[in-house]
Amino acid sequence: MSSLEPVARVLRSAGQEVRLRILDLLATEGPTTFSAMMSRLNLSSGKLNFHLRKLREAGLITIDGTGLYCLTELGRWVAALSLIHISEPTRLGMISYAVFCL
Repeated sequence: MSSLEPVARVLRSAGQEVRLRILDLLATEGPTTFSAMMSRLNLSSGKLNFHLRKLREAGLITIDGTGLYCLTELGRWVAALSLIHISEPTRLGMISYAVFCL
């Protein structure tokens, strides 16, 4: 396995709009139940379960002892990066360009 494989897995996992919406929801609302996410994101249980599994496999989310879905530290970083917009003039412009062009 290449040393870049874990990075590629994270980027592939976060590269889906539905998964970014899940990360954004968890970043803004905190730990959330499966049913609350289904309702807020208007997703079927099968579709949500598929995307949650991909995010868990990439180490972006976890399930706590009470069954709530939570962002990991890595997940918080990815969620924060997804908030950077190319159109915003910032010193991080090159980073945002790189993130959204992958």
